[in-house]
Amino acid sequence: ALIIETALDTKRPCPICVKTITLFAAVLGAEAGNIGLRILARGGVYLAGGLPQRVLPFLKERAFLDAFHQKGRMSNLIKEIPLYVITNPTAGLMGAARYGIVHLLPDD
Repeated sequence: ALIIETALDTKRPCPICVKTITLFAAVLGAEAGNIGLRILARGGVYLAGGLPQRVLPFLKERAFLDAFHQKGRMSNLIKEIPLYVITNPTAGLMGAARYGIVHLLPDD
């Protein structure tokens, strides 16, 4: 948490923390792209949870997006896969509630 806070500090960002989060974003982008290709996620790759939401400014930068898209001979395919960051903090709760309504409630 401290690394993210310090990297995002608008008055005095720590250069080492900025580099750390930039590297993290690149690794996350590369793995998100790999998963998108592995499962041919034509509907998109969705990043959820608190961490992607907190480092969102870094996910808009070149390091993340290049790592997501640079897949060698598969680069044209990955460019067709949309990428989303879920920013609604209640998304997990809404999904669990929907699952409960659809699958656990009686059909009366």
